[in-house]
Amino acid sequence: MRYGIFGAYLFRGLCLVFASYLVGFWFLKPLGGLYLLYLTFNYFHTAKPADDEAPDKQKSWLYRSTLGLLGPFWATVAVIELMDVAFSIDNVFAVVAFSNNLLLVLVGVFIGILAMRLVAQAFVGLMGKYPFLETAAFVVIGILGLKLVLSLLRHFAPGHPVSDFLDSDAADVGLTAITIATFGGPLLTSRLLGWPRRLGSR
Repeated sequence: MRYGIFGAYLFRGLCLVFASYLVGFWFLKPLGGLYLLYLTFNYFHTAKPADDEAPDKQKSWLYRSTLGLLGPFWATVAVIELMDVAFSIDNVFAVVAFSNNLLLVLVGVFIGILAMRLVAQAFVGLMGKYPFLETAAFVVIGILGLKLVLSLLRHFAPGHPVSDFLDSDAADVGLTAITIATFGGPLLTSRLLGWPRRLGSR
C-alpha cells in the first residue's frame, strides 16, 4: 500500500505537469476521449474470467524473464507501479473532462488519492458487495470520453450551440449529476428493490 500510494502521487503529479504543459494542444482532449472510449468498449466486450481461473504466471516465459526475476514481493510492487502509470493517464484525462482549471484538477486528483488510501478497505468491500459498481464506473468513463471527443466542436465550430453548451456551467452540473446518478441509482435500487442484485443476495 505504501509503495502504491507513493507511485500514485508521483505518476499523477508527472501526468499533471505534462498535461499543464500540453494543455494548449487542442487534439489531446479528443485523443484522450478516444482512449477512454476504448477502455469502456474493451471492458464491455472482453470476457470476464471466472473467479477460480487465476492465470499461472510462472508458465509465461515473458514473466519469468522480466518481473519474475524480482521475486514475488518486488514483482508485485512493479506491477502496481505499472498500473499506477496507466491509471494516472486515465485519471488525468477523465478529470480534465470535468474541468479545465488546472489548480482544481490538481487539488481534486491529490485529494482523491489520499481518500482512496484512507478508505481502500471499505471501497474494496463495497465493490465486492456491489460488483455492478464496476460497470457503473466504466459507464462514467465512457461518458467522460464522449465529452472529450465532442471537444472537437470547440476547435472546428467554436460558435456552434452544442459547443457553447458543452463549455457551459449547466453542462458541468449535468455531468456531475449524471455521474452521481450512475453510481447512486443502482445502489439505491439495489437496497430498496433488490435490483441489481448484490453479492450473496437471492
